[in-house]
Amino acid sequence: MKGNEEKSAATVLLLGLPDAGKTTFLAALWHVVHSNEVSGSLSLKTLEGDRDHLNAICEKWLRFEQMERTHPSSEKFVRMRLIARSNSPGVELVVPDMAGDSFEGFLEGRQWPTEFDEFVQGVEGFLLFVHPDRVREPVTINETASVLEALGGGEVDAENHPTPIKPYEPRVMNPTQVKLVDLIQLIAGRRPTPRPYRVAVIISAWDVVKDTDESPERWLDERLPLLSQYLRTNDELLDMRIYGLSAQGGDLTDDRELLEEVLIPSNRIKVVEGEMVSHDITAPLRWLMVDHL
Repeated sequence: MKGNEEKSAATVLLLGLPDAGKTTFLAALWHVVHSNEVSGSLSLKTLEGDRDHLNAICEKWLRFEQMERTHPSSEKFVRMRLIARSNSPGVELVVPDMAGDSFEGFLEGRQWPTEFDEFVQGVEGFLLFVHPDRVREPVTINETASVLEALGGGEVDAENHPTPIKPYEPRVMNPTQVKLVDLIQLIAGRRPTPRPYRVAVIISAWDVVKDTDESPERWLDERLPLLSQYLRTNDELLDMRIYGLSAQGGDLTDDRELLEEVLIPSNRIKVVEGEMVSHDITAPLRWLMVDHL
């Protein structure tokens, strides 16, 4: 790199199922990168895209209002140039605020738009969002067997069954971790080069995890073992870090009074990485973009 030539852009995808916390993250991120409230965080240099959308969701975040789910018809793409406090050349970050329903549709239909495919082929990493209260647990064979035994065993007679048997639907039947592994595999399959992706796993709403001594790594291992094992055993394809993130700082109903006492809004944010705890919501992005800063 010579002179003041700027490094190439890093393209990052926000990936997650419905209500995983992507929009809340983007709202808090927008506040942090242009408020200069968090020492050492990335800051905003330029923005291309829908500033009104970012301002609107940020205002909701500042007013302790619940975020509305992003619908496919209201998806937004923003292009930020973020710089480090060390006066690095900066990096262009392209962040699509995509609806979780869109990802569900990709899984069901096994296809996505050409524009998204072109975007995916240029992605260098992604933030993978999981909400602790939105995890659909798998049903084990032993659990299925016990239910059948309680019903009298044998196969269910569909014609004489009092409740109509619903057809199989991936959207409502597949466990969360199965869907997420499937999504990662679909995206990785479009990678034009063998270089590994960087994956920052974001366990959102970390404040709802009751065991305060539990680490994000242990939570992922215990709650989503399939996803954890897939990420850990594919190091030739994926380079991973795990973060616990509370972008709101607490429950907007039960903890409202305590949250309102926090004078600096960015101090509501809690980012946990290993034993480190900070208010820097840009920390996962800094790691994802380390080669571009």
